[in-house]
Amino acid sequence: MARALWAACLLGIVGCAANGEVDAGRFDAGPRDGTDAGEIPGFDAGPRMDAGPGDGGGQDAGTLDDGGALDDGGARTDGGGVDGGAPAGDAGPGDGGPGLCPSISAGATVALDGIDDISAYPAAQRLMPGGTLAPSDAIGISWDQEFLYVTVASAAFSDGFRPAHVYLEASSGPLGAATPGTGKEYDALTAEIGFTPTHMIGIRPTNAASGGMPYNAIWTPAAGWTTQSRLLADGVDAWGSSTEVSARVAWRDLGCPTQVRLTAHVVYAMLANEWKDFVPLTATPWMARTGTTGGFYEIDLTGSVAPTAWTDVP
Repeated sequence: MARALWAACLLGIVGCAANGEVDAGRFDAGPRDGTDAGEIPGFDAGPRMDAGPGDGGGQDAGTLDDGGALDDGGARTDGGGVDGGAPAGDAGPGDGGPGLCPSISAGATVALDGIDDISAYPAAQRLMPGGTLAPSDAIGISWDQEFLYVTVASAAFSDGFRPAHVYLEASSGPLGAATPGTGKEYDALTAEIGFTPTHMIGIRPTNAASGGMPYNAIWTPAAGWTTQSRLLADGVDAWGSSTEVSARVAWRDLGCPTQVRLTAHVVYAMLANEWKDFVPLTATPWMARTGTTGGFYEIDLTGSVAPTAWTDVP
């Protein structure tokens, strides 16, 4: 197994770290059907499209990766499994039954199946994001004691390699003061986050690329966001189409938190329009944080699931 891996490294098929593990960061995303990296057919690449409410007027960060390489990998263990993470039903923090975190409120369960999932959310749980590409763009967020549910409906997903990234700072106690951090690099773009994330949920319509490495997963900041702590299985925990992506994530895989900070966006990767469909409206992932600026939600998971109960930190 090790000899085959090093042979692949020498041939340049995969990138390899010094310890012999697959470098998850730079797998080729495969054919792009003749479109430029990040190009969404039918949408003008002209003036900024994300200058809506809460845009902040900041300068977009980064430029389009002309090479078109997409960061679609993820670290694997020697047995080919996902690095780390315990099964959702195993005993762990907040053990109160199979997969349950009893400290979290009952919330509102959402039945996801990949078919118009955004309509499955109660109206109160559907958020209007900033930087939309179409009137139908929306983000749904809900939870129960077992899962966090997220759906992003966006015209950006007509390109199957456009990902939705949901960043979380998960804590079993008070969150304390927020410290700005950075997100996962994708298409040579790195998001600025108003807090220091402990996890990122990454989902896109095309899960595996030509290298066969899955993208849909819970990512952690270890080794520069190249570590996947849990894969999200297609049709079980993740769904994708040309119009929306959805995921359900076990709270146990996030440590059964009671408080979280959260922000989400689509990495659009078109020059001057890198991030689209962001929540909250005060989020500015293209601009570094200064002073007390934030752009994220603070959510008490023991309380109401309604977004009106969340704190929008501007």
